[in-house]
Amino acid sequence: MYNNATRVGWLNPQCPFHRGSPGRFSTRGVHGLSAAYSLRFLGSCVPPEALDVPLLSAIAAARRAMSQCRRHGACSAGARHRMWIGLGRVAKSGRSAKAI
Repeated sequence: MYNNATRVGWLNPQCPFHRGSPGRFSTRGVHGLSAAYSLRFLGSCVPPEALDVPLLSAIAAARRAMSQCRRHGACSAGARHRMWIGLGRVAKSGRSAKAI
């Protein structure tokens, strides 16, 4: 996740908080956010440990959800869930995408 987020510019290797062990950028906080993919919703140079603060984690989760609605039309919890698991998996399971 760290390498992908750095490649697309969500993490900045010039930021001192974005250096160190890539393991710091995995799932964090009470909302289970990927730090590598979600820190951008808090600012451009924020340490991944910020997501361990419940209020900051909630802010990042809400901003991420708003972004998914604007960019991908995933405006409901069900739509974001389908986006997260992938529509191909929903189809293979034999369940309707709308049922999830």
